[in-house]
Amino acid sequence: MGKKINEATSTDLPVIQKLINEYGWKPEDTLLYQQTYDIPEHLKKQYPNLKYIRPDIVLQDFNGDVLAVIENNLDKENKDLLKLRTVITQVLKPRFLYACSVERVLFYDNAWRGLEAGEFKQVTSFMSLEDMKLKVEQQRKIDSNKEITIDTTIAGGYDLSIGMERYYQLQCIRTIIDLYIENADPHGDRLGQNPHRRCLGQIFVGKRHVQAYSVCSGSADAGETG
Repeated sequence: MGKKINEATSTDLPVIQKLINEYGWKPEDTLLYQQTYDIPEHLKKQYPNLKYIRPDIVLQDFNGDVLAVIENNLDKENKDLLKLRTVITQVLKPRFLYACSVERVLFYDNAWRGLEAGEFKQVTSFMSLEDMKLKVEQQRKIDSNKEITIDTTIAGGYDLSIGMERYYQLQCIRTIIDLYIENADPHGDRLGQNPHRRCLGQIFVGKRHVQAYSVCSGSADAGETG
C-alpha cells in the first residue's frame, strides 16, 4: 500500500505538484507516493536485511509498469544514489531514476552505456508519461535491430566431414534469437537484463554431444554438454 498525496511531506509535495501540474502525471494512478514493494525471493539473499522498499515516488504507465523512480531529500547522497541503481532498479526495473534535493535534480537513464553510464547528471526538468514511453520505444527498436553475431567456429560453420556449411545449426540459432527478440519486454527492459527471459536451445552436432546455446545481451554463446 502507498500513502495518499495529502500525506506528502513538505519535501515531497513540491516535486509531486510539479509532476501533476506541469507533466500530467495522475496521483494514485500513474503517480504513486511511497508505495511498498516486497523484496522478491531471488533477491533476499543479496539483501537479507530488507523486507521491502518504499520509494518516495514511482511513475508508471497505465498498465502498471514502472517507468521511473524518484527519491527526495538525499541525506547521504552517495548511499542514496547507489540504492537507486541497485536494489530499487533490481526490484522495480525502472528505465529512469531521479534523485532530488532542494538544490538540484539528478537524473540517470538505465539504458545508458559506455561513458554515459558512469554518473547521475544534473537536469532542470522531469518527463511526461508520453516522453518516457517514446524513449522506451526508441530504445526497444534500437535493441531489436542490433545484429547478433554467431560464432561459427562453434556451430554453423564449415564441416570438413561432410564438406558443407552446417546451415541447419545456423537456422536453429537464428530462430531462437528471433523468438527472443519478439518476446522481449515491450516496456523497455533491454535484451538480457531480466534473467528470467534467458533463452536456451540445443543443437545436435554428433551422436553423443549437444551444443547448448544461450542468447543474452545481444550475443550468442555456446557450451558443450555430454
